[in-house]
Amino acid sequence: MIKTSLFANHEREAKLNQLGDALQVMELHVDFAARAAELDLAAPRPSRERGGRPPFPTELVVRMLLIQQLFNLSDEKMEFQLLDRLSFQRFVGLRASSQIPDRTTIWTFKERPIQADASERVFDAVNRQLARPRHDCARWLDDRREHRAGAQAVAEQGRESHRQRRRDDAG
Repeated sequence: MIKTSLFANHEREAKLNQLGDALQVMELHVDFAARAAELDLAAPRPSRERGGRPPFPTELVVRMLLIQQLFNLSDEKMEFQLLDRLSFQRFVGLRASSQIPDRTTIWTFKERPIQADASERVFDAVNRQLARPRHDCARWLDDRREHRAGAQAVAEQGRESHRQRRRDDAG
């Protein structure tokens, strides 16, 4: 029989910490508040004169975009992962929130630094902060980048194979 507990969430978080959540380690080495302030300077938020729901904090946005980039997630997959993964919720700061950014909100967030030409600057600063001490988090990031590059190469091979089959079938 499965044991239920009022403290199951707390117990899961403790287990994640024990196993070594790389996102928590990253949080210790990156000044996300400074990155958020840099983004706000480079790409100010649009005016809220027309009202609407209050925006998510910029620091949350920077954390979310970093995860999206590290794990090579589409906007739709990012929305799903924020709903599904405890480690993502905890890192981004949405663990106790009932509001999770939807795919359209994520896309809007992503466009803000891109249009202001600030994406590379903000994320290069994150990379510099992580590269200073060569710690487990930096090695984990290197592994993620290698994994993503390998996955992209395999996907490109699959697309090329599919294009070749279509040319063969057409010809």
